[in-house]
Amino acid sequence: MRFYRFGILPLEATPVIWTAAVVLYIFFPPVLPRYGKWVWGTVAAVLTLVTVPVWVLTAFAASVDRGEVEAVAVSPDGRHEAVAVSYSGFDSGCRVWLRERGGPFSKQALVWEETEGYCPARVSFAGATAISVTESDGRKTLATTFDPHRMSVEVVLRS
Repeated sequence: MRFYRFGILPLEATPVIWTAAVVLYIFFPPVLPRYGKWVWGTVAAVLTLVTVPVWVLTAFAASVDRGEVEAVAVSPDGRHEAVAVSYSGFDSGCRVWLRERGGPFSKQALVWEETEGYCPARVSFAGATAISVTESDGRKTLATTFDPHRMSVEVVLRS
């Protein structure tokens, strides 16, 4: 599963950039012969029709609750992080994700999930390829290992 790190450009800017590109395409046509103008006009009309769904889809995607980061732990080598993210909506709970730290197209894998409760009290790396999660009440600590190259977790932990 991919985790996209596009904090530089907010999602809401996507339809604005798309619309600006369509406007530039329509109002600054290249010098073309008659047949080329027909093709250019057809492409401009299609791009204009696509603009409306782009606005709608972006508004929907921006309204989805992505959760709130509760805790972050960084691996000893600095290449991975364990992130506890609480979510709410129809149901509420918390997930702990193992994420790569480099690049905008980083991978992530689910480590721990609590479907009706709170985020863990503590998330930590227990070595280079192990993660431990201490539940919110502090009584139970669960651990699992992961493959850092394939970004896969041996066992997804559940409360």
